[in-house]
Amino acid sequence: MGFLDDEITDEPSRTSLTGVLHLFGKELQERLVNSLAGEGLVDSNLAQSIRYTVTPTGDGGFRFELLFDDYGNYLDEGVQGKGGRKASGGSWRNKGGGSRFKFNTKKPPLRSKDGDPTKSLEVWANTRGINKWAVQESIFRQGIKANHWFSDVIDSGIVNDLTEALEQHGVKQIELDIVKELKGILNGKD
Repeated sequence: MGFLDDEITDEPSRTSLTGVLHLFGKELQERLVNSLAGEGLVDSNLAQSIRYTVTPTGDGGFRFELLFDDYGNYLDEGVQGKGGRKASGGSWRNKGGGSRFKFNTKKPPLRSKDGDPTKSLEVWANTRGINKWAVQESIFRQGIKANHWFSDVIDSGIVNDLTEALEQHGVKQIELDIVKELKGILNGKD
């Protein structure tokens, strides 16, 4: 028995619960990448790190997990800068607003923890011909402005979309840890 090329697809099916979750994940991933594109970060390491998994839990359920680089949290919520006085006599302006994240004594790393040279402030500065130490100091003192690339996408509407898709599939009673997690994210909790 043979298959024609147009009969083979890697598209998830809406006929299974895992298919519904995969379609949701694919759409969510696309929305998040588009959100980053709106910030000029479509080709960033963060955009490339966005992925999801759907795994069976063993009790007949499934776990949906959205993953991306930790930096995404800081970019979404912003980071308060340390502040202080500039060498020129002025004060540093805080771009981080009221973020829960704050630079205290530790400056942003010039190189990534995992050793990936493409994920580093140093490479970013060098490719633009900017002094890496000056960039590091500026970020430390001013912080990072929140751009809400994630929280603007993850709203009650997306939770409702998932709930409707699951109900259409025939799931009537849903133990949605994901709803609890998303509501926690919306309320600024980890």
